Parts: sequence; structure tokens; C-alpha cells
Amino acid sequence: MTEFNDALQIHTPAKENTISFYIAGNDEMLKISPNGFYVRGQPVPIDDHEAQTVYNAFQSWLTWQNMQRR
Repeated sequence: MTEFNDALQIHTPAKENTISFYIAGNDEMLKISPNGFYVRGQPVPIDDHEAQTVYNAFQSWLTWQNMQRR
């Protein structure tokens, strides 16, 4: 039986993985990172309203994007 521990390689990304949504160029509206959620650069408190705050920010961003379409 072969030991798999010798063949196991763990990938550690060099850069933090994040998803960011921007409004009007460089204005960050919503950021999702391993450290948490950020709305307009401010961390969202981890509480009972976290999901609602992030949802509202995303909906606001989508509305703005849709209104900017020509």
C-alpha cells in the first residue's frame, strides 16, 4: 500500500482571492474576500443582518449597472 502523504501537495495562492464589484471606475461597491464582506470599503459586521446588507449592496450595484446601459 502506498502512502499518499508524500504525494500530497497543498496549493497556497500568492495573492488573496477576492471578488470585487466596482461602480463608476475605481469606486468599489462590494468586495467578497476570505476575511469577510465589504460594502463601499467598510467591513460588514458578522451578525444576523450580514446577508441582508450584502444582498442590498449587490442589488444596488446591479440596478446602477442596468441604468448605465445604453
